[in-house]
Amino acid sequence: MLVTGLANLVYVGPETTRIMKERKHQETRDGKKSYDKGPHSKEMMELNRRFGVLHGVSSLVNLVGFLGMCWYGMLLGEGLRV
Repeated sequence: MLVTGLANLVYVGPETTRIMKERKHQETRDGKKSYDKGPHSKEMMELNRRFGVLHGVSSLVNLVGFLGMCWYGMLLGEGLRV
């Protein structure tokens, strides 16, 4: 749980935030939101792809941390049996 939390805190979270800021700037340059329909600039498509990958990695890291917490809780619970 510590490793997954630190990975999200130190790398994945800040990198995702950086890409979100870049997307905002690109929206201003393109005059269109990142989620609007229609053709997007190559820069926006690349930023959207990178954001999607990072967001997926963040969700996966959180899921691994949650499953680790559940496993550890069950391990501790087994120790309570007499």
